[in-house]
Amino acid sequence: MACKLKLIFVFVIYILNSSFYQNTVAQTVKLPKIPGEILVQLSNNFTPSQIAAEFSAYNLCLKQAIVPSLNIWLFTHQAANQNNLYQAMLRHRGVRQVQYNHLLKSRQTTPNDPNFLYQWQYVNDGNSGGVADADIDADQAWDITTGGFTPLNDEIVVAILDDGVDDTHPDITPNLWVNLNETANNSIDDDGNGYIDDVRGWYNAKNNDQIDGGFFGGSHGTPVCGIVGAKGNNNEGVCGVNWNVKLMVVVMDELTEAEALAGYGYVLANRKLYNETSGKKGAFVVASNASWGIDYGKPADAPLWCTMYDALGEQGVLNVGATANLNINVDVEGDLPTTCPSDYLIAVTNVNNKDIKINAAGYGSTHIDLGAFGEDVYTTADGGKYAPFGGTSGAAPHVTGTIALLYAAACPGFTALAKSKPNEAALAVRTYILQSTDPNTSLTGITATNGRLNTFNALQLTLADPLCNDTICIAPYNLQANDITATQATLNWQLFIAAPTYNLRYKAIETADWQTATTTANSYFISNLLACTTYEFQVQAICEDDIESPYSASGVFTTADCCQAPPALLASQINKTTATVNWQSQALVTQYELSYTPVWPLNWQTLTTTDTFLTVPNLDSCLQYHFKLVSICSQAASASINTVIQTKGCGTCLDANYCTAKGNIEAKEEYIKTVQIGNYTHESGQDGGYMLIDSTDLTLQTTEVYELQLTPGFNSFNFNEYWRIWIDYDQDGLFNPVAELAYDSEKAWNKAIKGSLVIPNTAAPGFTRMRVAMRFKEAPSECGQFSFGEVQDYCIIITPNTGVPQLPPNNILIAQNPFANSIFISIVANKPTNLQLILTNITGQKVVSKDFILTSGINSLSLETSGVPAGMYFLSGYFAGQPHSAFHQKLVK
Repeated sequence: MACKLKLIFVFVIYILNSSFYQNTVAQTVKLPKIPGEILVQLSNNFTPSQIAAEFSAYNLCLKQAIVPSLNIWLFTHQAANQNNLYQAMLRHRGVRQVQYNHLLKSRQTTPNDPNFLYQWQYVNDGNSGGVADADIDADQAWDITTGGFTPLNDEIVVAILDDGVDDTHPDITPNLWVNLNETANNSIDDDGNGYIDDVRGWYNAKNNDQIDGGFFGGSHGTPVCGIVGAKGNNNEGVCGVNWNVKLMVVVMDELTEAEALAGYGYVLANRKLYNETSGKKGAFVVASNASWGIDYGKPADAPLWCTMYDALGEQGVLNVGATANLNINVDVEGDLPTTCPSDYLIAVTNVNNKDIKINAAGYGSTHIDLGAFGEDVYTTADGGKYAPFGGTSGAAPHVTGTIALLYAAACPGFTALAKSKPNEAALAVRTYILQSTDPNTSLTGITATNGRLNTFNALQLTLADPLCNDTICIAPYNLQANDITATQATLNWQLFIAAPTYNLRYKAIETADWQTATTTANSYFISNLLACTTYEFQVQAICEDDIESPYSASGVFTTADCCQAPPALLASQINKTTATVNWQSQALVTQYELSYTPVWPLNWQTLTTTDTFLTVPNLDSCLQYHFKLVSICSQAASASINTVIQTKGCGTCLDANYCTAKGNIEAKEEYIKTVQIGNYTHESGQDGGYMLIDSTDLTLQTTEVYELQLTPGFNSFNFNEYWRIWIDYDQDGLFNPVAELAYDSEKAWNKAIKGSLVIPNTAAPGFTRMRVAMRFKEAPSECGQFSFGEVQDYCIIITPNTGVPQLPPNNILIAQNPFANSIFISIVANKPTNLQLILTNITGQKVVSKDFILTSGINSLSLETSGVPAGMYFLSGYFAGQPHSAFHQKLVK
């Protein structure tokens, strides 16, 4: 079957309205899974296409790259028993980990005191109805720092994974993170972090940086952002734990585990890039906040999710999770993510202004680390407003904000650790937060620390870090290599405090032995290196009184004169039997080697050239080919670059260059759910505004009247939708807006709409395209983009209406499709008769024909096709005395 990548929107409502339900659900609950989806982490030497091929019996198809750097992928499948697929993948040599894709749940509770107008969680004098000093001692913490930058001028960033943010809010806008290394709207990944045009953050479902989350976005994320880092001391509204921290917003609106992993992947990519480029690119993300999860979830059901925190932590990102808004012992009952066993996760429960744990908040002496204030805390709200906010969703961001504040208060020695060994710095910050809690009787015995967050105490522990001792000898940082040639380079490093002497060691990555040198400068010239070889180097400071620093983290560089593959392989001209491919010239290359094969079955052939283009002859029509190009140099060959090309000859639907039409900005809020035409039904979810269905399962006869039903799908509210259908009757690659308008709903409606469809007898028979367009409120056009709605294109087959009933499909069985050297057909005849089978290509030309004499009952027939080239065909059957076909079937060789 053909596999198509598409987005599936899931909206889930949880109703937990009785203590009986809460107490019994833990015994019977099954984690909510996305049907037909499975998350897989592959071994390094396996690709998604290999795994899909090896599990083709389950119709395994790649749906989405989740975190390519960790080889995590989302697949769809059609396994009758998904546990069989799960077990089979667990045993496969190419699979490291596998799990189902689970639904997540936002963790906001509705505030019960809308007139609570000041931020008691920072400074609580008891006048608001709470208990005096039930706060995080923020005023004392702000005497030390209000956040923003490290002592070495790193801009501190916190990642907020939520439903978006009000990006025009006066207390949020000044602190929104901006990717200064990315150019907006140029469709280029300027900074090389793996994401295109991510200037303001990332919206995974839309692959853009629309961080407001769309029409309904930001209602939950805006207060979370405000707690972490609403702008302070600006005479506007409220302030956050940090007054100046930068907020990296990653939008999650579908609330699936795959989306969560993809969101964390964006955070990981940016901090990793910051570490690798010594701050020139990426972002110094020190914490992530997750105020959502799965009630009663178990880590064994989400290994990819839990291990993601380890991957983030290794790069220096400490993660905060809000526990369940249920009075359950998560150590026993379970919860995700707060029972994940990562050292880089802090799990938070909810405390009120009386310093008492909220009843509807999870606990656990093993997995819940501490409490934080989250009940009716006053903060920013969507629409430029301010309001109380509650639940564990409000508690967690106070811890997240404290993490960022600690990095701002830390001394240069600690910042050096954050740059050279970021994971160790993250673990130290976690320790300071957990060791500095205020003792709390309501949390004693039910949390790991028996206490509640105190930001000021945590800052004091950070300032007392041993690395802040003036007698400490601090290792150099920001190691760089410059003026690199094939055999030499100049190595440089930066200093916190100058030292009299430095020890340098360097080696090729694949070797074990270091070469050493000593210098009094903060640079060193090395020579006699190997060409096209990756080296690492480390530096140690020798301070006064011969006190030695640890060796620094490694700097890495590669010498020149590598045999490089071109950056891309492009197809400039594609025909039925030939394809011309082009590439950019590369230095040192003596010739290029181009290999190609059909996608299936594999049959590699190779051509060589000294030019930067090749025309490949003798290809089969309407067939996909793998192409790969390798540069050949005098002493080595490059890695290959790859592309897939499909030759022409598939018919108008796929060969013609139809105009673009799609829903644009808010396609996720409404979408085409079901299209029913006669006995044909196609169901789908949210497809990003456009989808092409090229399976050609829909055959329509001229002059036949087909009942039509079109059903919209909605994320939340039911909007009025206007429908139109066009069919390219004359197969000219255009949709005539009037003559080829096949259906018009004539009004907008918010439910399924019924009608009829008739193909005119003037329509050309064969393979063509049908366009179904649904638009909010207004009539859609056959071309162009619109803000709300969706477009679906269908490849269909038009046949003449013969007036003769076609043979029922269950009376015909074609044994193999795709076919090889023969087509085997089993057909049931009611009486003896003659039958002619005709195989035609996509253009209607007869390829093979044969006459058969049928007997009553079951007849087994074969049609020789050994000389037929690969491609798409139609098999028609004609009974004696009938001028028109009794059946018509699409086949592929």
